[in-house]
Amino acid sequence: MGDSRPRRLAWVVPGPLDQLTGGYLYDARIVRGLRARGHDVEVVQLAGGLSPLHVPAAVRMFLALGARRWSAVVVDELAHGAMLLGLPGFRLTAAGRSTPVVALVHHLRCSEPQPTLARRRAALIERAALALIDAAVCTSASTAREVRRLVRSGLPIDIVTPGWDLHGEHVASRATNRNGTATVRERPQQSDSTAPSRSRCSSGNDPEAGGLRLLTVAHWTPRKGLVETLRALALTPPGVHLDLVGDQDRDPAYTRRVWMELRRPELTGRVRVHGRVSSERLADLYRQADALALASTHEGYGMVLAEALAAGLPIVATRVGAIPEVVRDGLEAELVEAGDVAGLAGALTRLAHDPIERQRRSACARERASSLPNWEESCAAFAAVLDRAILARGGSRAAPERAREHPSGGFRGDGL
Repeated sequence: MGDSRPRRLAWVVPGPLDQLTGGYLYDARIVRGLRARGHDVEVVQLAGGLSPLHVPAAVRMFLALGARRWSAVVVDELAHGAMLLGLPGFRLTAAGRSTPVVALVHHLRCSEPQPTLARRRAALIERAALALIDAAVCTSASTAREVRRLVRSGLPIDIVTPGWDLHGEHVASRATNRNGTATVRERPQQSDSTAPSRSRCSSGNDPEAGGLRLLTVAHWTPRKGLVETLRALALTPPGVHLDLVGDQDRDPAYTRRVWMELRRPELTGRVRVHGRVSSERLADLYRQADALALASTHEGYGMVLAEALAAGLPIVATRVGAIPEVVRDGLEAELVEAGDVAGLAGALTRLAHDPIERQRRSACARERASSLPNWEESCAAFAAVLDRAILARGGSRAAPERAREHPSGGFRGDGL
């Protein structure tokens, strides 16, 4: 059982915590959950922290961590450049020598498709940064396997998957946990009065004629496969439409490529570009959609998938990273190979022409969502990881153990 005493925690993140992308949403929800448990969590935001070997970010980390005594420090691994430069100095301080440092790994930069030289450089920096930590938390089993290849033998690696949320479209139901006590678990709302029917196309097109309203939620970077999504959309029936949601400012060169694809004559009037939206507006778009499309080249988890499942959306996605862990190919999802534009177009076309199949997948999606952890469970699992790290740093480390399941559905141990 975890230690319930209040802790003083530092949470280091590259950039503002209020960004509406999966990794930052995960960080924000866990921070909120830890604070709700009475822990004092100070968020250290590193401007420029996403850049490799960013000296100002490293200095900011060192000064912030050295200003107080902490029970534990959590560093989002996306700030690995600042970790590499900032943590060694912190470790030399009296506080740093006794404070456990836990890396939160959404996905490794070296696991992203990129030129060989860039990948090797990322692996070198990430390996060195991860050598400075006491434990790691990964958001999926696939990410945990990637981390295990980079770190020293015996490093504790836990898997704490994200919870899911759909901004009010949940109802509470009673569930029983392993020790027999009742807990409240959120499940997708299935009332016909609040949830849209998935048996026909919400865009108003005739389903027999290939009508379908797709939703893609992704920032405009190569890893999200938006160019491939648009090329596939151009090959589908004219009744297939797309709502495209996501930050357009992260990669200007790639953003120009996406806009070039949007100018295709085949896509005229078929794509609505929303940019960044509020959580309330995003919930509206989930309600309006018939299916989710995600053509990523890598995903450390893919929180948008869990939200789509909770909304009862069939999913067409790529078979990469943790996506096959979150959704089941042949049930609520059809998975294709990354970069396979024809395969993606075929999957979307089949879904557009088959309302009965959409309805079947929608039911599977809701069933799958009910089996995923909610945020309360994920926060509890993360708090337990920190308790173990604090205990291990203050005394003898526990012997390595085989992977064991968290109540949240994640796993812990050196059997990864």
